[in-house]
Amino acid sequence: SLTLNNELIPGLTQEEYLTILRKELISESSEDKKSALQHFIDDVTKGVKRK
Repeated sequence: SLTLNNELIPGLTQEEYLTILRKELISESSEDKKSALQHFIDDVTKGVKRK
């Protein structure tokens, strides 16, 4: 899984990365992981807005 590292994947824009994260969120069955992913997506989204 490429999610819970804070590195953007080389060659992907933040938008593409967020799209992948959201797909993983939808397919994730564990509530704990869903919660962690959601926080991570929120952090990445805030990072996008700061720029």
